[in-house]
Amino acid sequence: MAITINGTTGIAGVDGSAGTPAIQGSDSNTGIFFPAADTIAFAEGGVEAMRIDSSGNVGIGTSSPGAKLDVNGPASVTSFTGTTRLGITVRGSSGATDYSGIDFIGNNQTNPLARIAVLSTGGGSTLSFGTSNIYANGITNTAVSIDPTGVFAFNSGYGSAATAYGCRAWVNFNGTGTVAIRASGNVTSITDNGTGNYTVNFTTAMPDANYSTTGTARSSGVSNGMSLGTITPATSSVNVGTTSGSANVSLDTSEVCVAIFR
Repeated sequence: MAITINGTTGIAGVDGSAGTPAIQGSDSNTGIFFPAADTIAFAEGGVEAMRIDSSGNVGIGTSSPGAKLDVNGPASVTSFTGTTRLGITVRGSSGATDYSGIDFIGNNQTNPLARIAVLSTGGGSTLSFGTSNIYANGITNTAVSIDPTGVFAFNSGYGSAATAYGCRAWVNFNGTGTVAIRASGNVTSITDNGTGNYTVNFTTAMPDANYSTTGTARSSGVSNGMSLGTITPATSSVNVGTTSGSANVSLDTSEVCVAIFR
């Protein structure tokens, strides 16, 4: 194929390949070539390193980019301000102990100061967050994690990340006269069943009735103290009673606080 050089088409006539780019310098296997219509590719050492396809997508490490920027392999974005280095490194790898994730680097550090990683295990993948003891292919001291079943764990003085058991429902209500909720979470309403007896109705039902119920009760003018008495759990609600004194006399209570843990 003839090569033409003129003021209309510039240099034209050869598409080239990764091994022999159409545009090259003294290094014959490094340069620019044209692998398809409306496509530009760049080769280094006879291997394609980057291309811009006919849709304007840029692929680095891939010849089939699926987005405006598609990077197949580790990537790093780094900025410098004075002597401080701030960077994000996106890593992707395979193997039993490898991970895919984002590293955060600062203060001229070579190793990451923090990492968000997807760690593959036999039962699936765990999303982990670490800020210390980070090694080549993971995190030795996980601060926060979400396992394949959705269990959330964090380290807040436990010494290591431990499963977080949350308050599944809570309510603060006035149990005298017409029952009124002051504030609540995952509670739709309170049913007044009679003197000192209430049903706390959940917005989202519990998976079972084997949860823990705790609470307090108090009322002005009661000298012998109030307590949360009878508790009858169900998946959609929990029945609680409020009593006063050593005789456990049922009494409507001006402030009842109930919390459900599971």
